[in-house]
Amino acid sequence: MKEKIQHKDTSDYILEHLRRREETRNALSYEVYPALSPMARALILSCVSPATDTTNIEQIIKGDFGLSVNILRAANSAFYAFDKTSLFSIRQAITMLGLNTVAQVASDMPRITKKALFEQYGQGQYPNWVILGAKSIFSGMLSDMLIRHASWPDPDRIFFLSAFLEIGETFIAFAQEERYKAYRRLRWKKGGASIAQTEIFGFTFDDITIALMKKWNFSQCLENALWIKKAIYKGKVSITPTEPCIAVLIEGLIDCAGKSGMRAFRLQEKIRDSLKGIFNISNKQFGTALRDAITHLERYSAVYYEVVDSYGLLDNLLF
Repeated sequence: MKEKIQHKDTSDYILEHLRRREETRNALSYEVYPALSPMARALILSCVSPATDTTNIEQIIKGDFGLSVNILRAANSAFYAFDKTSLFSIRQAITMLGLNTVAQVASDMPRITKKALFEQYGQGQYPNWVILGAKSIFSGMLSDMLIRHASWPDPDRIFFLSAFLEIGETFIAFAQEERYKAYRRLRWKKGGASIAQTEIFGFTFDDITIALMKKWNFSQCLENALWIKKAIYKGKVSITPTEPCIAVLIEGLIDCAGKSGMRAFRLQEKIRDSLKGIFNISNKQFGTALRDAITHLERYSAVYYEVVDSYGLLDNLLF
């Protein structure tokens, strides 16, 4: 009698996939993202100072990924929001919440000190969520500076899109650090980020970004930017002078600057040329905007500046 061929049962794989999806959903129950302690302290002191300036408060918030996320999350929450229109402007959020509430949000947040990071991860080492947060804030600042140098309207929207385009990956790297490390290892083996993301988390990072966006009532323009990002990477959409497209290009520019090799170098040059064409600015003007963004990062977020500098990202952009 012939022995029956045993087909691999896919039920175990499906159950494991569903379990990973559930673990990821549970991670998204986190309501706050940590701020770097000096930034939170500076924000609280500025809010209670009689000589405070809204512009300075805005810049402090924009200099920290955790503060930016949680101030916008509070402003868009059902408790504070006046209508269903979501806010993406830090300045509008400050105006709507008031300085007392802004200070309260900063006081209630978990805070991470540079010393604590070194004690946990080693001197000069940073966890992935800090690295991703630093890159995101730098993307936002560079977008903001390019908009201003080109005299384009609405720098707030472009900062929002550039800073939070990768919020799903940043958040999951914080909430599930060990699984995120496993994803990075698997990504190199699989040769594809999306495949590795789905295998480890049950979702892609873009899926997580959209879930967070809906949970926190963040602007719909963030989801639109994600779809444009997918289309550009697949070569299915032309490079057009729209804010979501600009945000995708700047995020790609900074991502390439963090990598080595001729392929990343050539892609960085191609993106740089596209941005100069969109803004109709010279190489000198682009360089000035880039240096202004670096100066802004160094002034308002010294730890994030150290992070992007230590990975050679600034040198690659300024070559």
